[in-house]
Amino acid sequence: MSMNDSRYGIIAELKIQDGKMEEVIGLAQGHFKRQLDGREPNATGAAILKPLADEPNMLRFWEQWKTKEDYDVHAAPNDNLKVFFDSAGPHLDGAPNLIVTPMEHFEKQATPGQKYGILVEVTVKDGKMEDFMKLAREHFQRQLDGREVNATLASISVPSSEDPNTLRFFEQWESKDDYDPAHTKSENLKEFFGAAGPLMDDVS
Repeated sequence: MSMNDSRYGIIAELKIQDGKMEEVIGLAQGHFKRQLDGREPNATGAAILKPLADEPNMLRFWEQWKTKEDYDVHAAPNDNLKVFFDSAGPHLDGAPNLIVTPMEHFEKQATPGQKYGILVEVTVKDGKMEDFMKLAREHFQRQLDGREVNATLASISVPSSEDPNTLRFFEQWESKDDYDPAHTKSENLKEFFGAAGPLMDDVS
């Protein structure tokens, strides 16, 4: 059974110095274990998106809390975040880029470990965001109601007032095969693009 809830979170982009990626990933794994072991009571989830072949020095994090107030405690920074930046900071090539927004969260099952996922950025035509959001919610409810057996969770990063036509999806499955071909060839995705495609200016 899928669950839909309001959350608050970030998408972080970190450029890593040459030769330091594996070390930073190890430090990030420790950081997120601490973040989710009860030290941050209202932290609800996190994922490390490993570098793509065409961006070998770019690391991305998806992180989520119950409320903005819970995120603000984390970002103050709290002790866990201080430990991470004290150890990983010297290996970063510039300051992280943060996208901080309310999130709409959809979840069937979320367990720790190696998964497969995508981060999607969508630009929606002027005046069409409300219609697009409705279609996206329906899409993720279907994705997580059992039709895609190994889909685990999805999250919509709600558009900001500074960038009202752009939103982002984070979606996760148990394995690469559950994403492609199981999701990419699914009737659910075809239905979504058939309805939402005309409302989009760009997707990447």
